[in-house]
Amino acid sequence: MDTRLRRYDGCVDEFLFEKICGYYHNIIMKSGGYVYILASGPMGTLYIGSSSDLVGRIWQHKNKAIKGFTSKYNVDKLVYYEWHERLENMVARERQLKKWNRNWKYRLIIQKNPDWRDLYNDILLAEGYSPE
Repeated sequence: MDTRLRRYDGCVDEFLFEKICGYYHNIIMKSGGYVYILASGPMGTLYIGSSSDLVGRIWQHKNKAIKGFTSKYNVDKLVYYEWHERLENMVARERQLKKWNRNWKYRLIIQKNPDWRDLYNDILLAEGYSPE
């Protein structure tokens, strides 16, 4: 029996594992997503997050739809983002960036966005939405 089956209590049959657990695992891990950095302003407070729906997630931050760090400290300007083909790579990159010191994060932002522009309208246009 495949040793991977031990991780899935609900999938005891190898056929079920491949068809149910394996199928959904592959969909989830291959669909891709974004790692993004929000800022309160140039060289200000930073927040690092990830999402497969960048437009929707940034909208939530900007409209304070979810109470938490970003709404409390007004961190809602999208200053950096990057796409990852696989969600597992996205999660690994998010964790890596969260461990970086502040100056490394600032350098990363400045390389792509030296003026610290809010990139939200850019992604809206790229996705076919009208800018706010």
